[in-house]
Amino acid sequence: MQTDTGWIEAFLSAPEKSMHTKKAYQKELRDLYSYAKKREVQSAQDMRASFFEKLSEDLPTIRASRSAAARFVSAVHSYFSFLQETGRIPTNAADFLSIPSVYPKPKTPEILTKAEIESLLTAPQGDSMTARRDRAILTLLYAAGLRASEVISTRVEDADLQAGMIQVKGRLIPFDRETRKALVAWLLTRKELTADPEGPLFLSRAGKPLSRQSVWNIIRKYAKEAGLTDKGNARTLRRSLTFHLMRQGAEEETVKELLGLKSTAAYAGYRNREKERMRKAQKKARKA
Repeated sequence: MQTDTGWIEAFLSAPEKSMHTKKAYQKELRDLYSYAKKREVQSAQDMRASFFEKLSEDLPTIRASRSAAARFVSAVHSYFSFLQETGRIPTNAADFLSIPSVYPKPKTPEILTKAEIESLLTAPQGDSMTARRDRAILTLLYAAGLRASEVISTRVEDADLQAGMIQVKGRLIPFDRETRKALVAWLLTRKELTADPEGPLFLSRAGKPLSRQSVWNIIRKYAKEAGLTDKGNARTLRRSLTFHLMRQGAEEETVKELLGLKSTAAYAGYRNREKERMRKAQKKARKA
C-alpha cells in the first residue's frame, strides 16, 4: 500500500487538476482502497477484471445516487489510466468498472430555446454600471459556454476584442459581435471602478472581484425577469449552447474541445428527439 500511496500522490499532483478536483479524487480513491482492503486486495496491481466487475455490482452500496456513482467511476478510470500511461501497471482492468442499471437513468438536461435565450440576454435594461456588467456576463456565459467559476477567474487580458476570442483554461473560444459589443461597453465602465487595466474582467460596484455566488444571483435575477425562473443557472446556458451548436451541425469533438467537455452523451436524447421531429415533418410534407 506504501507504493500505492506514492502513486496516488503522483496522480493528484498533476498541475492541471484544481484543488477542488484533487480533494474530490482523493475521497473517491480512499473509498476504492477501503473497498479493496475489505476484500484483501492491497494494491492497484492486484485489482483485476473480476475485482472491478464485483465492484460494479456493489456500487449501489457505496454510492447512493447515480451522479455520485458516476463521479466515483470517473475518478477510478482517470487514476488507472494514469497508472497505465506512466507504466506503473501493464493493463487497465478498471475498464471493467461501470455503473449498474439499478440506478435510475439521468434526466434529459434542461435546454433553453433560442427565443428564451434572447429573452434572458436582453433582460438587463438601461445603461447603468450593473446593467452593462450583467449584460456582458450573460452574453459571455452563453456565447462562450463558460461556467460560473470560469467567468469570475477570467481576466481582462484573456479577452482579445479585436480577434473576438477569449482564453479560458488554455482553451481559445470565439465569440460573436454582440458579445464583443457588450464587453466593450462594460470595459469602458470598468475603467470608472479601477485604474488597473488588468485583473479580473468583472468587478462589483465596489471594484472588487465577483464571487461565484454573485454570478449565480445575477443569472437568477434576470431569468426571473424573463419568466425563466426554473431555468436560471449557468449550467442551463452552457447546456443550451452545447445543444444549439450540435443541432447546427458542429462536430461532437469540436464542441467537446471548445467547451472543455468530457462527453456529450447527455444530449443524445435531444438528438434523437430532433431526428424524430424531422421524420414526422418529412412524413407530413409527403402527405400534403
